[in-house]
Amino acid sequence: MKHVKTFLILVTLTALLAIPALAVQLGQESFETTTGWSVTPPLQTPNTGDYCDRYDVLGGLNPPHSGLAVQYGNVDGDWFIAGEDLDGSLLGGPTFTFTLDPIDVSGYNNLEVTVAMNAAHQLNYDVADQIAIYANFDNTTDVLVGEFGGAIGDGDDGVNGYAGPDFNGDGDCDYELLDYANLEDYTFPISGTGTDLVIKLLATFDSGSEEFAFDNVRVDGELGGPTNESDAHVIASGVGAQTTISSLVDTQAEKQIVHTCQIYDAGDGGMAQNTIIDGLTFVQGNANDISWTTALAGAELFDGTNTYVGTINSSSIVFSFVPALVLTDGGVAVDLELAVWLNPLPYYADHSRLEFDLGPANFAVDPSGAFFDLTDPVVESGDLNNEIDVVATAIGITTQPPALVGVNASFTVRAGFVDENGGVDEDWPAENITLSVNTGIGNLSAVTGLTIMSANGQSNFYNLLYDALDTGVILQATSTSFPGPALADPFDTFVSPTITCDVAPLCWDGDASADAIPFAVHITIENWTAAANQDVYVKVYSGSYNPYHYTDAYGWSSSTSWASKPVVTLDANGNYSGWLFLKSKGLSQFRPRAALVSSTGTNITGVDVFGTALDLTTTGGILMDSNGSTNVTPGNVVLAFNESYELIGSAIAEDNGYPTDNGGYTIAAGGFIMAVCEVCDEEV
Repeated sequence: MKHVKTFLILVTLTALLAIPALAVQLGQESFETTTGWSVTPPLQTPNTGDYCDRYDVLGGLNPPHSGLAVQYGNVDGDWFIAGEDLDGSLLGGPTFTFTLDPIDVSGYNNLEVTVAMNAAHQLNYDVADQIAIYANFDNTTDVLVGEFGGAIGDGDDGVNGYAGPDFNGDGDCDYELLDYANLEDYTFPISGTGTDLVIKLLATFDSGSEEFAFDNVRVDGELGGPTNESDAHVIASGVGAQTTISSLVDTQAEKQIVHTCQIYDAGDGGMAQNTIIDGLTFVQGNANDISWTTALAGAELFDGTNTYVGTINSSSIVFSFVPALVLTDGGVAVDLELAVWLNPLPYYADHSRLEFDLGPANFAVDPSGAFFDLTDPVVESGDLNNEIDVVATAIGITTQPPALVGVNASFTVRAGFVDENGGVDEDWPAENITLSVNTGIGNLSAVTGLTIMSANGQSNFYNLLYDALDTGVILQATSTSFPGPALADPFDTFVSPTITCDVAPLCWDGDASADAIPFAVHITIENWTAAANQDVYVKVYSGSYNPYHYTDAYGWSSSTSWASKPVVTLDANGNYSGWLFLKSKGLSQFRPRAALVSSTGTNITGVDVFGTALDLTTTGGILMDSNGSTNVTPGNVVLAFNESYELIGSAIAEDNGYPTDNGGYTIAAGGFIMAVCEVCDEEV
C-alpha cells in the first residue's frame, strides 16, 4: 500500500444577511496579506524539491524559487500558494491548515465554491495525487464536493497521468489540463445550506515533480430561503459485512455481501417532497488498503426488488438508477445490500482490507425533490471486516522468469502456495519449495541453492543461472504439500554480457579503514558487444557499500560515485580482462559491476564473491619470484613463504601499473605487496 502525506486547507466563511433574489459572492481569500487567516505549521521552503509556501509573482519578499515548474499566471493580486513533495523534508507536517475568518451563510442556497488551481507537471501525477474539496455546514460532516488531481483518463500510462478537475466525485478527473502555465477557475456546487460554511481543500502530492498551486478561494450563493427539505436519511441496517472475504469468491454466482444499510424519507421536512435518487457512490473507508480496481471483479447493489451493476474505480463504486429510485415522503424504507466478487489477486493481497462507506453526501438526488440530511453519520462496513483471505489450493509460480535470459546471467523466480487464481496465501506454514528444470538441455543453479524454505507463503529464488544456449526452457516448482509440479512460463536463452570476479583471495584484511592492507581481484567482462570499444567504469560492491578502490585521480576511495572508480576500455568484441586493487572496508563479500562512462544507467552485474575478513600481518613473511629473486617479474609466479620457508600462498605478477604499496613506497611496474593470512600459516 502506498502511504502518503497530506496537505489540509481549512477555510471558514461567513456571509452577509440574505437579500432576496440576488446572487452574491459570500467570501474570498487571495492570500494577499498575512492578516485574516492563519496557518499551522508555518509555511516553509527547505529546498527546491520540498516546499509549501506563499509566493509573490512580482518578486517581492518571497519570490518564486528555482523549484517552481512554471511562473504561474492568472494570480489574483500578487500572492498565491504552491507546494510539492509534501512527504519530503518539510517540518511539522504532514498537515498544513489554513483558517480564514468566519462568515454567516444563513439565508443563502445554491452555494458554489470556486478555486483557482493548476498542476504544472502534466503526466507526472499518480491517481492519489489530488486536491479534494469538502464542504461542512455548522461543524457537522465533511462532504466531498469535487476534486482536482491525478487522472486515469486521457494520456495516462496506468501509473502516472494528467491532472484535472473531477466534478462528479468518481475519483477520475473529467478532462486533462490544456494550459499548464496559468491558474484556472474550477467551480463545484455545494448541496444543502446552513449557517456557517467550512470549505476544506485536502491536497495529496507525495513525491517530486508533482507540483500544485492554488489561489483565490471564493464562495457564491443565491439569496432566498432553502428550496429543498433535507429529511432523507441513510442508517446502518441489515446483516452487515462478514469478517473475511475468501479469495475463492471470484465469480458473480459466489458474490458476498460486504455492506448493508437502509434509506428512507422521514416526511418531517414540512415541504412534502419525495426523495428522487439518480444514483449513489460507495467510497473507501479509512481501513481500506487496496485499490478496488485491483481487488474487485464486480459489484452489485440490491434494493429488495432491483439489482444494479456498479462501475468500479480505484477508490469508488458508482451506481446509476434508471429509472430513478424514489423514496416517498414519509413512506416505506428501502434496504440496500452491496455485494462484490474478487479479481485474481496479486501476491500482496492476502490480509488486505476492503472498507465500503456510504454517507448522506454520496447520493445523487434530483434537485426537484428532498435532499439527504448531511448531519447523518457515514455508514461504514467496518474497520475490522472484509479482510481478504487467500486460501491456497496449489503450488504456483508467483514471479515468472523473463522471456529472454542470458546464458549464465542472473535472474529471479518466485514460487509459492496460491489459490486457484494465483493469489499468495501468506499464512501458509513454512515449507520447502524446490525449483528445477522441467524442459531444457542446460543446468540450473543458484548461490543460495534450489530448495528454499518459504516465508509468507513464497520462496524467492534469486541469482538463478542457466548455463546453456537453449529455447523453450521450462522450470518447475514442487513441494511436499503440493507435488505439482507448477510450471513456469517458457523462456529462451542468449549469450549475454557477463562480468565475473574470476580470481580473488580466500581471505583478506578485514580492517574497515583506509589503512588496511590492499589485495587484488581479477575482473573479466565478456560479450558486452553493445559497449564495444567504449570506456566503462569497473568496481565491486556489496549493497550500498563500496570497498576502497584505487585510481590515479582519487587514490584510495570508498565513495559510491562511479566517477571515483577505475575506467577501462572494452575491445571490439566487448571484452576486458584485468585487475582491481581494493581495501575491504570490512566487507566479507562483494560482486562486480561495470557501467558505461557515457551512461551509468547502462550496466552489468555479476554474482557475489565470498571471502573471510581476518586480521593480517605484514611481518614474518617472505615474497619470492619463482626465479628465486625477491624482485618480481611480470608474468612470473610469486610465492609466499613463512619464516620457516613453508609455502603459504601464490599469485601471478602482472604489469598493472599499481604505483605504490600500502606504506606509500614506489614498487616496480608489475609488483605489489601480497597480504598473507597469519592464521593460514600452513604448508600448501
